[in-house]
Amino acid sequence: MREPSPRKQRKPEQVKADFHDAIDRIVAGKPLRKDLKAKAATGKLKLTKTNVALESGRSPALLYRDDYADIQKRIAELARPRKDRHVSPTLQAFRELQAELDTHLEAAKKNWGELTEVFAEKLRLEEQRARDRAELDRLKRELQAARAEISELRQRIEGGNVSRLK
Repeated sequence: MREPSPRKQRKPEQVKADFHDAIDRIVAGKPLRKDLKAKAATGKLKLTKTNVALESGRSPALLYRDDYADIQKRIAELARPRKDRHVSPTLQAFRELQAELDTHLEAAKKNWGELTEVFAEKLRLEEQRARDRAELDRLKRELQAARAEISELRQRIEGGNVSRLK
């Protein structure tokens, strides 16, 4: 039977130390592997589980085990965008206020849309009212003309100017 390779004889503490060292080198931008050095030179080197495993010479599958949860947590924290790390309370309060302002702005936009619809309906009703008023004025004039005609006809009848029908 073959003896296990020297790496497999290492203890989990040594594996964790290898991962931590690899993380430190990647964060510093000074990896030992050629392919990772090339990425670092072009500014495309990212802190990922795969890159940490490559740099440490370990299998990426190890990083998905519960035994290495602290490594996973460290990678996740360091891989977060820098703006989310070490945020001052003032900046955090500003971001919260900005989010609240954005919420109010969206509500105002919605209300503005509803308000413009109401004003459009009001304009439509005012135009209809003006048309109805013009129609009413026309009907009043016709009514006055009809009354005048009726009055004239009454005067003719009473005055005897109208010949009687048989």
